[in-house]
Amino acid sequence: MKQAISLIFFALLINASSSLYAQKLVACESYDSAGKASSVYSTWDIKPAGSYIYLHYSQPAALGSGAWTLLIERDSTSSGKYITYKKVTLKPRKGKNWIANDTYFPGKGKYKCTIRWNGQIKASTILTLEVKNDMDDEDADDTYYYEDSEMIFCKSVDKEGNTQGDATSFSL
Repeated sequence: MKQAISLIFFALLINASSSLYAQKLVACESYDSAGKASSVYSTWDIKPAGSYIYLHYSQPAALGSGAWTLLIERDSTSSGKYITYKKVTLKPRKGKNWIANDTYFPGKGKYKCTIRWNGQIKASTILTLEVKNDMDDEDADDTYYYEDSEMIFCKSVDKEGNTQGDATSFSL
């Protein structure tokens, strides 16, 4: 009985210590200023012309200095054989334990995404992207959300949102 309890305790200790070093690469819709990813999925609906998706990597300790790269490979044959689609050099912020990249995916298929540090694989994930033809560009949030926005400099704005005293220059 004592030996069984010791084995259970040992197994719990191993499980707890391995979760301390857990590194995760996920695809998400957004993340907060503390680096917590939200709306994480492994299967995505994208526009026919492609879509942007955040790839978010996190680990318990701060990211070290060195060469951080994101390798994205695409299954071109549906056989599980991946070819390189994109390789991105990442620059982590000092003291942060996470990094995110807003990545463009050009079309449907399976993508294998891998984070490397100094050539060593830290984490990877596989995404499945499906084209959703009825996706309305007006309803979809992406990197170009403010593309058709207009900025007006003025002295003030009234309660209805109308600008007062529009200006062509602005002094700081």
